[in-house]
Amino acid sequence: MKNDKSIIRLMYTRCLVASMLALLGGAVGQIAITVIIGRLHGTDELAVIGITLPIYYIYATVGSLLGVGGTTVCARLIGSNRFKQTQEAFAAIYLLTLIFSVVITIIILAFSETIARFLGITPDMGIFPQVKEYLRILSIGGIFIAGIYPAFNLLRLDGRNTATILIFFAMSAVTVSLAYVLVVFHGMKTAGAAIAIVSGSGVAGILGMILLFFKSKNFEFTVPSFKDLRCLCRHTIDIIIAGSPGALENLCILIRAIVINRIIVTVIGDIAQLSAFKIIDTITAFALIFIAGASGSLMPFISVFNTEKDTNSIQQILRLGFKWGCTMTAFFSIICFVFAKQTADLFGAGAGSDAIFAIRIFTISLFLAVINSILVCVYQATQNALPANILTLGRSLIWFVLSAYLFTPHFGASGIWHSFWISELIALICAIIYSMVVVRKNKYRSMLFLLDTKAEKNGTYIAFSSESSVSSITTSAQEINDFCVSNKLNSEQAMIISLAVEEMLMLIREHCFKNDNNFTMNVRLLLYEGEIILRIHNCGKEFNPVEYYKQYSTQLDDDFLDFEDSEMLTDYLGIKMILNLAKKVDYRNTFGINNVMVII
Repeated sequence: MKNDKSIIRLMYTRCLVASMLALLGGAVGQIAITVIIGRLHGTDELAVIGITLPIYYIYATVGSLLGVGGTTVCARLIGSNRFKQTQEAFAAIYLLTLIFSVVITIIILAFSETIARFLGITPDMGIFPQVKEYLRILSIGGIFIAGIYPAFNLLRLDGRNTATILIFFAMSAVTVSLAYVLVVFHGMKTAGAAIAIVSGSGVAGILGMILLFFKSKNFEFTVPSFKDLRCLCRHTIDIIIAGSPGALENLCILIRAIVINRIIVTVIGDIAQLSAFKIIDTITAFALIFIAGASGSLMPFISVFNTEKDTNSIQQILRLGFKWGCTMTAFFSIICFVFAKQTADLFGAGAGSDAIFAIRIFTISLFLAVINSILVCVYQATQNALPANILTLGRSLIWFVLSAYLFTPHFGASGIWHSFWISELIALICAIIYSMVVVRKNKYRSMLFLLDTKAEKNGTYIAFSSESSVSSITTSAQEINDFCVSNKLNSEQAMIISLAVEEMLMLIREHCFKNDNNFTMNVRLLLYEGEIILRIHNCGKEFNPVEYYKQYSTQLDDDFLDFEDSEMLTDYLGIKMILNLAKKVDYRNTFGINNVMVII
């Protein structure tokens, strides 16, 4: 039977659209501030925002480390049905975000002048006071900037796609409104922009936290006890390891921003190039709608599928990620390249050719960036932290810095802009070489993505889709029986599993789809390390066929059912027998999809 991709496609497109709209909401505020500052106050004020970008990325690094890492850990725990530990990890994410952010804020406030000097701005420069003021305001609201990431990623894992859109559009609405009032009407320039940014982030972070704490499917608001520090330390280590690639990327971007600023100030000696860099950073924020939207939407699904040993579903969703990510990013790159002058005009820099040239060269890197971003997400979600970190370190820092220092003395600012696509290309080549070495050592690893394909190659895994028709369900049961026989399961096990699958699919057909034949259900059976793992997915109405059977069987034992109902229950002997054999039975509605799991 064929493996219908409709459920995978539905899950991914739901998350993709929501993620892109949420990222769009976040980008609107940044674009608006850049336009307002650039057009009203010129390139010098825009340079202030550009020079202080590393401070923003410090908090973004913390948020990415704990938000992405924590979500990955929670996805694994949910996938392995460890729900108590999920709540502990959830509490640890927000506790660590608070601690890390407060410590960083104290350090920045205490050494703001020293940090401004480190960024390349000295007291004799006219923008020194504005830079110092901007980074102080930004640091005070740093906890809100970091808090966006846990809210965004955990809401996606919780299947709350509409909520992710809501919090980011709320953030943009507050940011743009305050920027307009403070910068345009009160003339506060960059100080007003900083207040607008932290206020918008605060609204988004707090709103996301409220939605998670009080209206979540998978998380509960409980005051963490952490009776011994080992529990908190264990979750902290797991979260940091899982989030290290994403955090490393933000850390590398932070260092890269410092390097670019210093090259512009010391090597090129043209402060106006700082405004061009800020424009590039704003274009990056918009490009991330497509790049991070396509790649980031993959991570929670791949984390769960990897825990379930479902390589087939990972491969299906990866194809969708590459299809949508590459197509949208290529289209955006072409638009930016063709309309580079108009884009520069929008930010008040159209008169100079530097920004136009920078935009056109930079857009070349975007197509390579989406490929590398997807690879990092795959490695991160499948617990391959080493290649994820190597790829991230190379593309975001090492190859860029080497290229910039090599080419800038000879080609000026163009050496910086060319370094973006050069670093992405070299990093991708290194990833291909690394995967070739791994595959040569382990024949069960897939090329480039390093997925474990042992079950598929050994024939101990089957995955297919069943239509919600009686004939298709009957065929599915036979397919399961044949698979069990071919893998030398005893006849009793084969009969029980195939019968139980048929009965559960019939119940799902009746209660999830109201006997409609136009839907599909995904069935997977895996033989792994002495266990038989059965999973059934469907995108219908929320319904647990095992719990349904248990409730009615309890009523039967209490003589609450009439003869007709008793006859109905005898039709579900397969479910009864598989429950007797099972080590674990679980039902979860994750990503808006019904998921029944039985482990024998």
